[in-house]
Amino acid sequence: MTVLAKGASEIGGPWELRAYTSDESAAQPAGLPCLQLVLLSPPAGSPIDASGFCGELKEGFGAVSLPVVDPSGDAEVLIFGLTPERTADVRLTDDGGQVSRASTYQAPSSFTRGDVFVMVTRREATGGTLQALDADGRDVAPARNADGFFDRLRAMQRIGAGRR
Repeated sequence: MTVLAKGASEIGGPWELRAYTSDESAAQPAGLPCLQLVLLSPPAGSPIDASGFCGELKEGFGAVSLPVVDPSGDAEVLIFGLTPERTADVRLTDDGGQVSRASTYQAPSSFTRGDVFVMVTRREATGGTLQALDADGRDVAPARNADGFFDRLRAMQRIGAGRR
């Protein structure tokens, strides 16, 4: 396992983006490149403390999310994934018109193309559009609808509320 990036978010606390190679299972073959975002000290009561995926992406741009909920009900979404190599930054324009940005990090050689990113979203966001941009601000891949990431957060908030 290799740590690609470290950071912290207001609610989730410190995190690490990790790369590893898959073991064989009923769902996948051995040897796939994998990414996992792990909360190192998740808030008490948070329903999950890690999220990830294995495999390459056809278009070279895609993401998954890690929703975080603390005991008071405050929440945020961490979005992470793969981008084409020429991506300078990843931008989320949320449903409130606000923009969040994330820089890219070099992906390990197990991924044949692209870079990786981690983005912490605004707590007030409930949806949006994710874009991979080059140094001149032009799209390098088709934009992705990010609404599902926030749907996942709302589901985690309901689970967390049931535990209080």
